[in-house]
Amino acid sequence: MKIKRHIGTILLGICIILYVLPVLGNEVSKTIKVGSKNSTESVILGEMLSQMVKKAGSDVIHQRQLGGTRVLWDALLNGEIDAYPEYTGTLQHELLAEENLRTREQIKAALATRGLNMTQPLGFNNTYAIGMKDKLAEYLIGWMGGPPIYAQKYGSVCMTGPHKDYAIGASERDQWLLCMDKALERIDASEELKTMLKGPMFGIADAVKNR
Repeated sequence: MKIKRHIGTILLGICIILYVLPVLGNEVSKTIKVGSKNSTESVILGEMLSQMVKKAGSDVIHQRQLGGTRVLWDALLNGEIDAYPEYTGTLQHELLAEENLRTREQIKAALATRGLNMTQPLGFNNTYAIGMKDKLAEYLIGWMGGPPIYAQKYGSVCMTGPHKDYAIGASERDQWLLCMDKALERIDASEELKTMLKGPMFGIADAVKNR
């Protein structure tokens, strides 16, 4: 009897997770493996899906906190897990960034070429915001390449003064930049964010060099 295999699916940040479900006739022929990232939200969503699968009468294993985005994505592509929670923004701007996708239909089509699919939205939005004082916000806007509001109001910031008592050469500069790269990797920063910060961080590190 031929085994039927349903399309493997990713849960997007605002979408419900589905899973790969091989069946033999009407009987489930494998244990469903659900994965989740190293975040409380991902673990909760993974556990919710696991309980839904179990209630439907299937065996399920929830592999909690497997790692960051790439770890879960690769595990799904390699068949090591059958489903995991993911954000639409992460799919669009990181995992499938090279395809320049703009719509949900385009994302679904790109996933389909990899034997994957995604569900309807969960019905909530997980947008983040940062609260800060106006002066800091104005400085960061200029530092990130936006209008120089801070400089126009308060003048330039002297970065060399506080570092003058420390010997900082190219080696020390590069070591600091390496630490920043590792910090971004540790928080699973997107490639878009890493690229955006690369220039400004190098500018600061090179400006304080005094050897």
